[in-house]
Amino acid sequence: MNDVFLKLFNMSMTAVLIILAVILLRLLFKKAPKWISCLLWALVAVRLLCPVTFETEWSLVPSAEPVKINASPYVDSGVELIDSVANELIGSPKGARTAATPTPAIAQARTQMMITIVTAVWLTGVAAFAIYGTVSYIRLKKKLAASVETSDGIRISDDIDCPFIMGIIRPVIYLPSGLDEKTMEYVLKHEKAHLARRDHWWKPLGFTLLALHWFNPFCWAAYILFSRDIELACDERAVRQMGKADKIGYSKSLLELSYPGNLVSACPVAFAEIGVKERVKSVLNYKKPAFWLIATGLVCCAVLSVLLLTNPRQAKAVVDSSDVKIKAAVTDPADNKDPEETKATDEAKTTAVTEGEQQPYKDPPKTDAAASANDVVSMDVVFEGDIDKDGSKDRIEVNRYTDEGAGEWYLILNDDQIYSGKLALVTDFDIWYTDLDKDDAEEIIVVKYPHVNSMPLTEYVVLKKSSGSWVELENSDDFGMTDENGDPCNSFPIRVSVGNDRDEGIVSIDNTDIKITFDLKDHYKQLEENENGNDLDKIAKGYLKGVKFSSGDKIGGPCDWGVWDVKAAKADGQKCLIARQGLCGTEGGKFDYFGTIDIYFNYTEDGKINIIKTDFTTNWE
Repeated sequence: MNDVFLKLFNMSMTAVLIILAVILLRLLFKKAPKWISCLLWALVAVRLLCPVTFETEWSLVPSAEPVKINASPYVDSGVELIDSVANELIGSPKGARTAATPTPAIAQARTQMMITIVTAVWLTGVAAFAIYGTVSYIRLKKKLAASVETSDGIRISDDIDCPFIMGIIRPVIYLPSGLDEKTMEYVLKHEKAHLARRDHWWKPLGFTLLALHWFNPFCWAAYILFSRDIELACDERAVRQMGKADKIGYSKSLLELSYPGNLVSACPVAFAEIGVKERVKSVLNYKKPAFWLIATGLVCCAVLSVLLLTNPRQAKAVVDSSDVKIKAAVTDPADNKDPEETKATDEAKTTAVTEGEQQPYKDPPKTDAAASANDVVSMDVVFEGDIDKDGSKDRIEVNRYTDEGAGEWYLILNDDQIYSGKLALVTDFDIWYTDLDKDDAEEIIVVKYPHVNSMPLTEYVVLKKSSGSWVELENSDDFGMTDENGDPCNSFPIRVSVGNDRDEGIVSIDNTDIKITFDLKDHYKQLEENENGNDLDKIAKGYLKGVKFSSGDKIGGPCDWGVWDVKAAKADGQKCLIARQGLCGTEGGKFDYFGTIDIYFNYTEDGKINIIKTDFTTNWE
């Protein structure tokens, strides 16, 4: 239910723009037929009702998903001023993760609790609307129990003061007793116009949409104005063939039968409940609208549909060299490489990230080993240069130990150590720059390639300058995953499980709605054929022997050690990183290898990972 509310909330937020546009057009087209205003409100209803829509390059909607949930909720409406104020109010200010920030697990738990509470409040409001509408209908139905039918579809009652229509499938016109013949004629013209326009359908639909979007004040304004417009449109239909005397008589009937009704009601469609003063003026001043005015109104409806009923087109995932500037391949100065040779190496690395459709994934180029695992303890400066682009001389230092080359590394800017991390055996470094949180400021991405048992591993750190100091953004180290030895590893919380069908495999990532399906039966069949003679793990053997699996049973996860590689790219029009990981069976059997998953991600304004999309390639593709 939380997901339903979040989807509906985003639909409601994207509808605000079209509601404001319709309100503006109502003012600009005061002399246009009122049925055009009703048509405009129909566009609003489509935006509020339909969870999916077309994508076009002409869409003016800043964001199809203004409110996003990762470890914490944040607003990304596409309008910087709105985002800044909204995020400040909900406690997601523009910034990055600091040492005081809760761990992802705690932050996620808090976020889910908050969403659950808000969803419960929303459901309470919806229930209140449902109860109000039901009770109002039952009370009115009892009040009409003694009404008398005078002709087909028309009944007269002594207990009502104003004519109205009640019913959706079989609508009935109810008239108060004591109406003179002429007034009854005007009233019936009006109510039959309602029936011809199907207003007894549209008004309950509008009330239902208001019940779902009751938290949005713009929807309240839209419903009230919509109710006025359907009455004005109905008046126009009723009086368009009347002379001046009949228009005066019709207006008198509106005044005589008017009563202070509710601004918000599901039913009935009443004769003189809403905006009587405005309606009288409209009736007395009614003139047949010019053709150009009708044509202009229809064109506006069409243009509004394209601009505000569609979502902005999302670009296909591409890798773009402009999004990551690989400034240096960090090598050991002991290599004594010529500067021109280093420059050529850098250019070669940059060309590894190319413009266009996503290319087959390739291992990134590696620099030469910075030192031998058997070196004595040493403190080496492996890079010197202007890392933070402020004109100063910065450096990366590595402290290597004697046992296996392991140690620590330090990022030093302006002689201040801003980051330190563990060094897994011999490590190569790259430094990248790109804007991953859409604040028009580049983050520094330090990528290191540990040399561990020939495993294709990559570790990365994303650093952002915030309030004058450098802070680390969330990365895959923060998900609390461990390897086969129980040691922390930089892995996304990926799970491979059995689907509703025994032969369906599902790849998912915790706390996201990502679900990738693949043919589990085919996987194990191929495994049996290609790994014949190897010692398969217990799960693989069990499946092949016909052991029954239940839906949701975990059968696999990330291969040990963590992220295999990191690249820079664009996905759905957003600058991002791609983390690649291998997936295998939970028993640690290296022969039960499911395939690789590429996780495209960038960052929210509060420094949390935002997963954009994933690609999964099975072992046998």
